[in-house]
Amino acid sequence: MKRLAIAGAVVLAFALAACAQHGQGITPSGPVPAAHGMGIANFIIKVPKAATTSSTNPNPNYISAATQSVTITVSGVSTPTTVNLTPSSPNCSSSSGTLTCTASVPAPIGSDTFTLTMFDKTNGAGNQLSTGTVTATINAGTTNNVPVILNGVVASVAVSLANPAPAVGVSATIPLTVTAMDADGDTIVGPGNYTPTIALSTSDSTNAALSSTTVSAPGAAVTVTYSGAAISSATITATITGTSTSATTKLTPANSQNGSGAVGVVTIGGTTYAEVPSAGGLLQIQIASSGTISAARALQPIAAAAPAPSPSPLVLTPAPDACAIGPGPGPSYGIFAYCITYNAPSGPQGIINVVDLTSGTPTFVRSITTDASASTVSFSGAYCYICGVAWDGKDNAIIISTANGYEFYDPGTASGKQVIATIPAPISENFGYNSATDQIWSPTYTEVDLVDVASRTWYTLTGASVSSDWDGGAVDSSTNIGMAVDESPTYDSFVPLDSANAILSTPPPAAGTAGTFTDANANATTTTSDAGCRSTAFAIDSTTHLAFLSGEFSTPDCVGVIQLPSAPLTAPFTPTTWMFIPAMPNTPDGNPFQSADDPHVAMTFYIPGSSDLFGAIFNYTRSYVAVVDITKLLAAPSSSTDPHQISPTYDPVANGVLFYIATGYTGGPATARAHHARE
Repeated sequence: MKRLAIAGAVVLAFALAACAQHGQGITPSGPVPAAHGMGIANFIIKVPKAATTSSTNPNPNYISAATQSVTITVSGVSTPTTVNLTPSSPNCSSSSGTLTCTASVPAPIGSDTFTLTMFDKTNGAGNQLSTGTVTATINAGTTNNVPVILNGVVASVAVSLANPAPAVGVSATIPLTVTAMDADGDTIVGPGNYTPTIALSTSDSTNAALSSTTVSAPGAAVTVTYSGAAISSATITATITGTSTSATTKLTPANSQNGSGAVGVVTIGGTTYAEVPSAGGLLQIQIASSGTISAARALQPIAAAAPAPSPSPLVLTPAPDACAIGPGPGPSYGIFAYCITYNAPSGPQGIINVVDLTSGTPTFVRSITTDASASTVSFSGAYCYICGVAWDGKDNAIIISTANGYEFYDPGTASGKQVIATIPAPISENFGYNSATDQIWSPTYTEVDLVDVASRTWYTLTGASVSSDWDGGAVDSSTNIGMAVDESPTYDSFVPLDSANAILSTPPPAAGTAGTFTDANANATTTTSDAGCRSTAFAIDSTTHLAFLSGEFSTPDCVGVIQLPSAPLTAPFTPTTWMFIPAMPNTPDGNPFQSADDPHVAMTFYIPGSSDLFGAIFNYTRSYVAVVDITKLLAAPSSSTDPHQISPTYDPVANGVLFYIATGYTGGPATARAHHARE
């Protein structure tokens, strides 16, 4: 196991330590008389014992545990002094693992410059670990106390982003961690500097700007400012100055879901894809390239000559019902899909399949076995082992909802290592997650809950007239306004909730238990212009604050958009701006568009090269992906009898509001769920 961060900076002293923190300094050996115009500088050097990666040191000094010798050069003295620092050296003794050594150096009386260099081999050989230079006045017949701060000699470097996959469309300032190691792989820590310094660069200074291009010391605060643009990626490079040794990390913005809908959308290398779960496996369907909707695949009937999914379906066991998109395991990251199955008809249950999308061709990586296979949860007459999935950008974990509650899994471990403990809260089949607050917005059929991930507690809404069959949730991560759609009886009621101003019960509940919260701004609101459309699936874009909705249990189904507030609520909210296509036109094969039912399907995303917001859903048979230009839908001409429905003479396909993109697949969902409307 490698030592952790023994290398940093330390205070050394001639004959008397100015600071000997944790026994890792140089202390005096006593007064030294002058002789022939010379004095003697004595160094008591304490080499710490090797630390494991679980060790912590609140005041780390820079004498590395790998140190075996020191050379000391004195101005005016032609020959450097080399002193070995090993347990067998006659000038060293060991106590409790710390090696204490004495080094005596002749120095002329007067002002001298001393340079100390630590090596990982004896006799001044091997790799340099640290070095420091100081000028001091040496007096005759006295102890000369001179503090010296050593700088770590950088041999390798690592760099990582706190959030490598921010949500597309939302600007963000992301901390960048730069870590330097010495030649023995130990992390260099302060208070000294790096030698040489580390240069930082970005491949996209417009959309991934650096706060600093040079790191000269451990602990330097550096950030990357992401513009929110729909770029494929930006590479951040850290290079040891004067060398070709470098390390990189990637900022890979993701069209991340703030609700646990089934479809994922990603942009890779300028091409935008929909990741569609099906009984045949994971379908990756090209939506757009270079800012243009894929017309070659759009409006194409499913027939013998229809295009095959591109690439061919990635077979997963069990076949997927829903996938969340997020970064992959570090340090490589990239773009990954995390796919779950509600209830596998055969084979294993409770499996998360991890798929690497980075290259543009989905590649199976591993299966994570969860404990969700123990029991099921019932929703509307159907049941599921894993009932929802989302990416947790705060904890870099996969969130799933199960009979156990909300569980968090490490994407990089096949064993299914849980990142944090299970939170046994009542679960939502389609929940929302806000990485800014680290909260899950969890409306269920019987209550509305706010789950706090960090404290592993949850709070139930009380005192508001919002009790109904809330089926699914999403949240605006910039305003923290949550939304839930009512499944019964009208399918068009929803509750906006300003959880930013929610009043939580005190004292806070213990981990694994519930409290309550109130919100004076929570209210049930009904939109009536989507009559005949049972809207239950939706996603919220946190830049435009637009909610994209799709239907369920209607033939044909609908899509719509509602404008939510652009700031936290100060009063109960009733929408004034919304627009629906109340009945989707037939797909090019002549069939009515019927949505995928469960799992609910709705996704908002951006396409590089276009400023419009888009939405994506797919139909029950997975034969078509419906792409909606949400920006154009909101601006479409309305009916003369209802300002919130598009005009019946307005063709959404001909006017570029709606695109049907053929998948080449007709095999249907992975789980044929016997889910019925709650009437």
